[in-house]
Amino acid sequence: MRIAVVIGLVVVVGVGLVVYEFAHTEDLADGAEAIVDEPDRFVGERVTISGEVEKFYPDAFTLGETTWGDELLIVPADRTRVPRVITLRAAQPRVEITGTVRRNDGADALPGTLAEAFQGKPYVRASRIELTDE
Repeated sequence: MRIAVVIGLVVVVGVGLVVYEFAHTEDLADGAEAIVDEPDRFVGERVTISGEVEKFYPDAFTLGETTWGDELLIVPADRTRVPRVITLRAAQPRVEITGTVRRNDGADALPGTLAEAFQGKPYVRASRIELTDE
């Protein structure tokens, strides 16, 4: 009986965490610009942003359209499907991304030479990347 109660509680808590994770996402009208301009406000937050792919890197890309020309690095999370047009670098599509904002402080292993190029800057660890028609 006690095992069933414990299992039931674990399931309820697990479902609650999943619901919270998906419900606690901030949609940003200003997109990449807001994160680049005020990174401390967003670090650790789950966000949904959209923008145009600017530059391609192995296993990452940037979104542009920021005021000062700074771009926001997007690093796909493990098992995140990246649209083929991005992996082939065939175009600079508009995308919508959901993920968690992080700061490159050396703790995360960014792909390739990105750790040095984006030292101290915010980036998004994307759990969802979709092409948009906008």
